[in-house]
Amino acid sequence: MTDQPPSLQPRPAPRVWVPDSQPGQGACRQGPGVPVPEPPRTSGIAAIALTYALLSFGAFPIVGAVIALFLADSAATELRASPRQRTGLGMVTAARILAWVHLGIVAVVMVLWIVEVFVSVNATTGV
Repeated sequence: MTDQPPSLQPRPAPRVWVPDSQPGQGACRQGPGVPVPEPPRTSGIAAIALTYALLSFGAFPIVGAVIALFLADSAATELRASPRQRTGLGMVTAARILAWVHLGIVAVVMVLWIVEVFVSVNATTGV
């Protein structure tokens, strides 16, 4: 310990972004020469999968949900391969849930429509 009061003691150096010579290889440094790893980035594929899952309810029925499922699987594979460099597992889960809910709703509506057509055909023919 030092004999100086706390207000006169030196403060630690602030974190400063120091870009390295290669793109994407920069690091945060705190103090002299102590590298701190870059924070993980969100997976772009996970964001696109969630977008397609949301759009499947309006702009791209059925096809959007299927695309969202494929993209969610691809994003999950990417996230498992580099868990400390990428984030977005929550978006992948949300995309999968939304896509399956959409496909489930479409399946129920189609079954109800088929039943309605069958009942109305039988009612008009008298069978």
